[in-house]
Amino acid sequence: AQIAAKLLRLLEDKGIKKLVITTNGSIYDEKILNKLQKSSIPDILVQISIDSLKPKVHDSFRRHPGALKKAIKFINKLREMNIPVAIKSTIIKETLPEMESLVKFGIRNGAKRVSFGTVIPVGNAAQEGNYINREEKKKFLIKAGSLKIKYLKIGVNVSDPLKYSIPKSPWLQDALIKERFAHGGCSAGITSLSIEPNGVITPCPM
Repeated sequence: AQIAAKLLRLLEDKGIKKLVITTNGSIYDEKILNKLQKSSIPDILVQISIDSLKPKVHDSFRRHPGALKKAIKFINKLREMNIPVAIKSTIIKETLPEMESLVKFGIRNGAKRVSFGTVIPVGNAAQEGNYINREEKKKFLIKAGSLKIKYLKIGVNVSDPLKYSIPKSPWLQDALIKERFAHGGCSAGITSLSIEPNGVITPCPM
């Protein structure tokens, strides 16, 4: 908590305008939430990992019994405090059919956006075989694109730069309108960093 408080003060002192915090929501400190609520950073978003709406699937993927229940409880707490919420979902073969349900869950729970990603096949993930193949990746990207178009009241995003390659990509159209070029890929050490439970800061959680 002390490290998080110091980091928040540092970001405020540096004049940071946007802060996105990603967490599994299993543990939180109300003192830190109060500081976020009162922070001078104008654009703060707390992104909670919800990988499946089925407790057994989510809890197994996160390797923590009760993980889904805790994450939902944390979302409710953030909403009570009027701290903006987002949903981050890591999609595996088993949860590909759940993508639309996850977007609807985000809408019901006042989320500003739902962001989808897939498993990077390194470490335990490579051994467990949760990563999706080429054809499944194509279906994943097309499905996410259709959800972005269908549910305009909530932002639907994908971290994979291949999202620009699908037919009539809504992300490509947005990028060309707003920025005149499309870009994407790993943000580690550029616009994101990871804080381990022991306080160690790294560019990437992998």
